[in-house]
Amino acid sequence: MKAMIRRARKSRGSRQRSSAALLLALLAASLGTLAGEAQEVNRRKQLPDGFRLFAGPRVVLSSNQLQCTINSDGSICLDAGTSPDNNGGWFPTGTPDSYIFSSGILMAGISAEDAGPWALDTAGIFNMFGLDARPLTPIYDSLDPDDLEDWPADAYIDDPEIFAPILLNRKTASQHDSWLQYWDGDPASRGGLNHPMGIRVTQRSLSWSYPSGNESVIYFLLEFENVTSDAEFQRLNELAYFGGDDVLPDAGWTYQDVYVAISVDNDVGPAWQNFATAVLPFDMTIAYHGAFEGPSWWEYPPSVFYTPFFVDAPGIAAVKFLKSPLHQETGEEIGLSMMSVFTIADDPTRPEQLWRYLSGNLDLNLGDVACNVPAEIQTLDTETTERSVCWIPTRAADVRTFQASGPFTLGPGESSTLVFAHLVAPTVETMPDGSPSGIIANASPNYDINPPGVPSFHPGFASARGCDLDGSNCTDLKTELENAATAIERGAGWVSYDGPGPSGSLYPPDVEHPSNRIDQFDVSVVPGSLLGRALVAQSVYENSFLL
Repeated sequence: MKAMIRRARKSRGSRQRSSAALLLALLAASLGTLAGEAQEVNRRKQLPDGFRLFAGPRVVLSSNQLQCTINSDGSICLDAGTSPDNNGGWFPTGTPDSYIFSSGILMAGISAEDAGPWALDTAGIFNMFGLDARPLTPIYDSLDPDDLEDWPADAYIDDPEIFAPILLNRKTASQHDSWLQYWDGDPASRGGLNHPMGIRVTQRSLSWSYPSGNESVIYFLLEFENVTSDAEFQRLNELAYFGGDDVLPDAGWTYQDVYVAISVDNDVGPAWQNFATAVLPFDMTIAYHGAFEGPSWWEYPPSVFYTPFFVDAPGIAAVKFLKSPLHQETGEEIGLSMMSVFTIADDPTRPEQLWRYLSGNLDLNLGDVACNVPAEIQTLDTETTERSVCWIPTRAADVRTFQASGPFTLGPGESSTLVFAHLVAPTVETMPDGSPSGIIANASPNYDINPPGVPSFHPGFASARGCDLDGSNCTDLKTELENAATAIERGAGWVSYDGPGPSGSLYPPDVEHPSNRIDQFDVSVVPGSLLGRALVAQSVYENSFLL
């Protein structure tokens, strides 16, 4: 069903490190842009359906170089205008250059034994196109004076783990904030899938046009709350599934082995001519045009596309995790735990399959797609198989990606937060030493000329996959030269790595595993490149969004 809907919608087929030195020089400018002081909020003017008089269901974020439409159903960079074929993400703002068709969350988890009749069920949310969620509020836009005047009390900055103390109790933290809530709790939004998870999402976006490197980044903060104990959730679902009988546990229930992902349908120019891959040390997934050639009507403003970048070729789009949930066993931040590329033909169609995709516990006998990247740890016991990448395209196509983080546990009333960024940047043509990046631009009709290769947690070091549980007897081996930074990583701005090698704390250092990830801040990058902007975004987050 999802594939049918998507065809209809689209027929055209870390470690923490202080970054104060980078940002504190702009503190005064940042504070000058903060909208509103902490004060009592006026009570909202209500319409009969519960929506405010002024706030709306759709907002276009266009305050910097990346333009992105957000909708109150939780879809991100999905145009909600007159045509279902319109993209929702554009770069640079004001040009016809389209990069993102849509994005949104995927989420799946297994209910614990305290879930009554739904014990041990697998539930999921498919919200890449806003299909499983219903808005609980309109979108509040800080650039709308009416919205800002009537800013909800729940939308004030209140998380001291994410925001600097000076930002707390303010309405906004950036030049342009938006805020909304939505949930999957209404059975009417499920489209015949399993019962809702009972997750309420509180979403905030932040964007600035400065400092340098931050001008095409939009930050999204998503808080996921388990509301299975909510009275309205219980009423709606007991009516839909149990004839109104009071059978669901009033206290709610726990979800275990939860995975959350951001799924993106990047269309850089013609959709069917794209590649996608991951830059694993950066917790980032990227997409680009296979021939780095845009349609004839695309524009390349020299203020954005200048040497050492290609001045007449498309850039690269990315999604980067900045903060992820905490692992349910180790209590440590998880980061990117699984990345893959899929197309309409192999979309997950049921919550059980979605969970297998996001967790990497694939079962070909149940119709799951076979991976073309070997698992990091591969034994005969599938429960001990560990992989962080499943499938990377070798031919250009209409690709969609997901990058997941998990597993974590979410008890009734508990919440977890994911912070990520959408970002786009021009493509590097010439490296600082004068050598070419390796990207071949304007090469149509050869759309396969810039293949992504296989991503690595430690480019420049020997690489091993397909290993036994102890990291021995690996079957997929590469030397340091064979595992060098790829052309697309160089095109994204990778110059060199100047830090220590993989630690080998859990497995031998050559094993491709998150524990052997090199530090992104030890990567030298081209300023203004995609990776350069990614480091700025990580620094902005780690400096608690205080510019």
